[in-house]
Amino acid sequence: MPQPMFQLHTLPTSIMTPAADYPLADECGRRKDDEQEKAQKIWAYCFSPYDRIKYIRKHRAQFGFDGYSQMIDVVRGRCFTGCASELVNWRDRVRVRVWRFVLSLCAATWLAIVLLAIRAAS
Repeated sequence: MPQPMFQLHTLPTSIMTPAADYPLADECGRRKDDEQEKAQKIWAYCFSPYDRIKYIRKHRAQFGFDGYSQMIDVVRGRCFTGCASELVNWRDRVRVRVWRFVLSLCAATWLAIVLLAIRAAS
């Protein structure tokens, strides 16, 4: 019978302390609450009811409803029961795409102006 690589009783006890003793666990919990609040604000102020319905249909697996009234509250923006990190990340991805588009439009405009100036000068 092969010998195990290490014996359980030889492991240091410091790695067996509960995660609650570490400040990172508290920060993660606080970040989770902050993320949920941020998602609620995004849901309430950045989406119309029509957009909320489209988002719910597209990301159905993220949402859990206790009943019809909760579903109506979610659609009206009163609460958010979906995955907060996905909504926040989705918004950030949309912002990045918009900024990329705006920057490429500005670059194309300046390029056109420069080309027109060169053409007019020659």
